Amino acid sequence: DTIGRFRNILVNNGIQEKMFLQVTEILNSKGLLLKKGTIVDSTIIAAPTSTKNRDKKRDKDAQSVKKGNTWYFGYKAHIGVDSQTGLVHTVKSTEANVHDVTVIQELLTGEENLVYGDSGYIGAEKRENAVVKNKYGKKIKYKINRRPSQMNFVIMRCFLKSIHPFEDGNGRVVRLLVSLYLYKAKVINFPFFYISESTSEDKSVYYTYQTVGNIEGVKILEGINEKHSLPESSHSSESYIKLKPDGTFHEMRFYDKNHVLLFEIAYHTEKSLTGNNHIPILHYHIYDEQFSKNPTGKFNCSKAHRLTNDMKDKYKKYFRGISI
Repeated sequence: DTIGRFRNILVNNGIQEKMFLQVTEILNSKGLLLKKGTIVDSTIIAAPTSTKNRDKKRDKDAQSVKKGNTWYFGYKAHIGVDSQTGLVHTVKSTEANVHDVTVIQELLTGEENLVYGDSGYIGAEKRENAVVKNKYGKKIKYKINRRPSQMNFVIMRCFLKSIHPFEDGNGRVVRLLVSLYLYKAKVINFPFFYISESTSEDKSVYYTYQTVGNIEGVKILEGINEKHSLPESSHSSESYIKLKPDGTFHEMRFYDKNHVLLFEIAYHTEKSLTGNNHIPILHYHIYDEQFSKNPTGKFNCSKAHRLTNDMKDKYKKYFRGISI
């Protein structure tokens, strides 16, 4: 294309470096380049991949590189930026597959005390050709962003899952460890820990049950401190399941977006439906809308109803160990 051909003319004749040098000299003469610190970075400049041109081939000097899950073809612009003014003082062009850290020494002015870069520049100060002192003999300090990768957090979470006694709670442990890590790295002034708003509003629910598994994404709760029934209001889900000691379905409760109990499906004997016949039966109750707000713990619910065929079809995947 036109821009590409113009760029090639500049490069082939050494004009672009001369032009940029003039610009930096002007900025320097105006006192705009303080040179106390340099931020290094790079960006990929895409080149046409098509061979539908006069030469029937791609740019011979461009190269391919994979960034994340995407492949790019072209060049890479490496830049050095004055850390205090934000003005670019050095530019170096390479093929796209040249690693950032191999070019860092060419981006420094020689006068800086500090060098800033992202994780692509880790180990820059330890390389054989590293610039470790400025022209005044003072040691240059490299401040490289050593962020732990997302994979490290995935590994951490999997490890916690293997040692944590319950399925629930791993996310909060990870958040606590991340907070301690950021504090140790001096990114934050003090470690902190937060819990969700719903958990904070109803701590009695949160600390009375533990999650022991799930069925089709719905949490299976188990009461502690002799708590036998499912919670009267939810703290993190719109439904919960309780199993019998033998692992079969016992009851399932459903809540609205405000964590208020709406209705429950249960599998046990229900005298109003089976009389004195002590055979468990699938049935449901609809709860009074004021149920979760009643401080006395007393509540009203509808009489027991047999599950309709539609309800059985809809919820049968949750009825573990029950023959419908």
